[in-house]
Parts: sequence; C-alpha cells; structure tokens
Amino acid sequence: METYETFVPAGVMTTRRRRTLNSPVWALLTPAIGGLAGVIAHYPYGMWIGVVITLIVAAAAAIIVGGIWRRTGAATLATLCVLALPLFAGPTFYEL
Repeated sequence: METYETFVPAGVMTTRRRRTLNSPVWALLTPAIGGLAGVIAHYPYGMWIGVVITLIVAAAAAIIVGGIWRRTGAATLATLCVLALPLFAGPTFYEL
C-alpha cells in the first residue's frame, strides 16, 4: 500500500466535518414549526401555506433523523408525529 504526501498550507484544517444541528434543537423546532403550520392553516388562504410548511418539516425530519442520523424507527415516528401535529395542535392554538 502506497502513501501519498500532500501539501497542506499552514492554518488549513485537513478534516472536513459536516455540521448539523444537535438533537435538542431538532426536538424543539420540529413540533414548534408543525404547530405554527397548523395555526397558519386556519387563516383564510393559509391552508396551502400550512400544508407546504408541514410537508417541508416532515421531509426535514425524515431526512435528518433517518438519513443522517441513521435512526429509521425514530424517523418514522417523527414524520408521523409532524404530520399529525397540525391536525390537533392547530385548532387548539387557533381557539386561544
């Protein structure tokens, strides 16, 4: 096996790390945005905006948890919860 030497300028990091948000941030943002989408969906002409936001958040939850973190069961549960949350939390917040 051969090894190759490469030139790295001073002050340049040799490893690249992908930075994603940590678990508590995703655990707080996902239901908050899902609930906000449910509230938006109850306003006139807000149904389409609320549905689009809900689908974006559900896709983000599936991609982050299932694709990047490799937790398929948690990804399924998170996606289903994000899809159900606007149905139940939206009317409750709207009544307040």
